[in-house]
Amino acid sequence: HHYGITVNPHGENLAVICTPEGLPTRLVIKDLVDDINLSTTPIVARGPEPDTHTQLPTQTFWGLIRAELHRYTEEHPEYTDRLAATGLTGATFLRYPLNGYRLKLGYTDLDTRPPIPVTGSIPNPLHTVEPVYSETILPS
Repeated sequence: HHYGITVNPHGENLAVICTPEGLPTRLVIKDLVDDINLSTTPIVARGPEPDTHTQLPTQTFWGLIRAELHRYTEEHPEYTDRLAATGLTGATFLRYPLNGYRLKLGYTDLDTRPPIPVTGSIPNPLHTVEPVYSETILPS
């Protein structure tokens, strides 16, 4: 509601965080498998938006994400170590071929989750891209 964004993930991709008394306090979405919808009404908290038909060059797209990560760490320095531990801006990500593995293993319910093999790594576009701040490319 705050950002005027809705998502339609499957129920198994949601986690409800509750207080010790059992009252829900947060919703964690671990996978956006269907779609994301933006309200057509401009929402101040969401910030400026480009024309919906505008396509951003790849470097600009990743640069915007890198700039937002930078902004977030400046606004929330208490999370800097946690963000660094994720490797979100590391040189590569490990490659886990989940879909192919599930096709091979099947989709039946299992008592335990088998280890998923790593099949190499892929480059991380956030590693070397320079931050691009939205106010430098979006009209006021």
